[in-house]
Amino acid sequence: MIPAHRGPRSCLRPLRGRDHGQYPHDAATMVALGATETQMVLTIILLTAAAIMAVPAICFTLALFNSSHARAAAVERDPQLRRLLFLVSAHNEELLIGECVRSLVGVDYPADRLIVVVIANNCSDRTAEMARAAGARVLERTDPVREGKPHALAWALERLRDESYDTCVIVDADSIAEPGFARGVNALGPMGENAAQAYFATWNEDESWLTLLAGIFARAKYEVLYPAKDRAGLNCPLTGNGMVFSAIPLKRDGWTAFSLTENWELYAEYTIKGRRIFFATGARLLSQEVRALRQGKSQ
Repeated sequence: MIPAHRGPRSCLRPLRGRDHGQYPHDAATMVALGATETQMVLTIILLTAAAIMAVPAICFTLALFNSSHARAAAVERDPQLRRLLFLVSAHNEELLIGECVRSLVGVDYPADRLIVVVIANNCSDRTAEMARAAGARVLERTDPVREGKPHALAWALERLRDESYDTCVIVDADSIAEPGFARGVNALGPMGENAAQAYFATWNEDESWLTLLAGIFARAKYEVLYPAKDRAGLNCPLTGNGMVFSAIPLKRDGWTAFSLTENWELYAEYTIKGRRIFFATGARLLSQEVRALRQGKSQ
């Protein structure tokens, strides 16, 4: 009978003679190699973090030498109240659409200068009913072939081509607009054929480490990077939620982005065409982030 203590040891053959000379993987060497690898990983992480943190500083530097591209302060004092269209594409969002619409209808802005439209896109629940009850105009769409948000937006904008509006804002159904959201959009002034991105924040960032991390990234993005890029005359990337568009290209060309990441497609399109994408710093949207990784699996 083999003693119990010899079982696992029998699987190990110590290195002897020329084997030990050829492969000097003794304990001290292995520790040294592990430490070297750890240092390399940490160095890569630190260099990557430094590069990311350097982007805002570069943008601020560009802003100092490129102030002529910044929008004039008079735009912020523009007294004209433009007619705004808030367009919400919703698919089976009966639990959230009501609060979203109520926040948009209830912004600090004259009701006769505001249109809130919800696209009930291939819905099988009470999304349309809940949106109407909250005060929105509802367009119900059923198209099992052309599914998804881009097709829903194109479909709705074609039907709203004759609507009287100056600026269109794309809002996600799980978002809440702060009371000053509409006036923050209006403060952009005459937009020509340009676009803008609103501030998209996390309203539950104190609930867990994951929501706190999301909140930190949002603050770094919308309180440091985007303002710096805007002052430097650089285009701010669109994020899909809170995208602001002039009515001029929308009514003339319709919706033109149909990829899975339509926001990046539009960012590239506007940049190539020489159009600006501003930052609407005073227009704030809030959205709830998942509190744990297991919740994110279903998103």
